[in-house]
Amino acid sequence: MVSATLSGTCRPFAPNLKLEVTRMINEQGQSIQSLSESMRVGHTAIQYRLQHYRSEQSGQPAIDKPLTAKLQRIRKLNWRSNTFGRMSPY
Repeated sequence: MVSATLSGTCRPFAPNLKLEVTRMINEQGQSIQSLSESMRVGHTAIQYRLQHYRSEQSGQPAIDKPLTAKLQRIRKLNWRSNTFGRMSPY
């Protein structure tokens, strides 16, 4: 995730951090506002990740690269299947 900070600059975030942020909100009850301030990340970036995570958990098609390792593996296997299934043996 590349996120705009409160200072206006952008910085990338690792997938495990994205997942941790969503868990902090869902499981620990932290607010988007408090995480936004403590991590110096815009609240819309956190809202987007939260929406992404919830859509994954409900079985909706991913709106971005999957957050969970399980869904990342499934996506990779589907890509391989689609790629190699279309290859001609000649």
